[in-house]
Amino acid sequence: MSQFSAAASDAAFLSGDTLVVVVPKLRTAPIRLLCGREVELTPPVPVEVPLWVAAYLKKRDKCFIKLPEWLEPDNLQASLAEERDNPDRFSALPHHYVEIAKELLQIASDDLPEANKIRGLVADIEDVRRTKLQTGLRNLDADTTLVHLKHVSAMELHGIRNVAAKALDHMQKDAAAARQGGGTAAAAGGDASQTGADVRADNTGRLLRALQGRR
Repeated sequence: MSQFSAAASDAAFLSGDTLVVVVPKLRTAPIRLLCGREVELTPPVPVEVPLWVAAYLKKRDKCFIKLPEWLEPDNLQASLAEERDNPDRFSALPHHYVEIAKELLQIASDDLPEANKIRGLVADIEDVRRTKLQTGLRNLDADTTLVHLKHVSAMELHGIRNVAAKALDHMQKDAAAARQGGGTAAAAGGDASQTGADVRADNTGRLLRALQGRR
């Protein structure tokens, strides 16, 4: 398993602790989960449970899953519009929005009105956000020491973390070498600024090719 696949599996596992609302079809005594949360199922009273519990019950036809508010088509459409209208920031979706949407669409599409529309909107949001990440990464250079990633999701972070870190390391090393070489070039009457531009262009190209390979 690749590092990216392992990281994606970790993100999917962590998303299982997200609370969702279910309408149970069976009655149980109070159940204390390992996380310390106590759950009691009483039809047809809606109750919040971790996503992994909802998935367990749904696969056994023991509950209905209520659509999270942020996953409603109108709200997804608003999030998509916000993403497109604001190229410099990301909308405030849940940290595990990709994994949650994928899980719910896989196990509970019969409970989700307009499931196909939801699937398409989530995919569109992912595409817009991926493009914004790639555009932002084009602006990385050897002087970059801090990158703000507010509202970037877990899966998106996993997709860029290793690549961006390695690219920054290469940029800083190459820029240092370029400055050293530039001093020699300047003494000889050469053009040091062109060397720095070439270094940045080369590293940016490598970074974007690596990102595209992870799609």
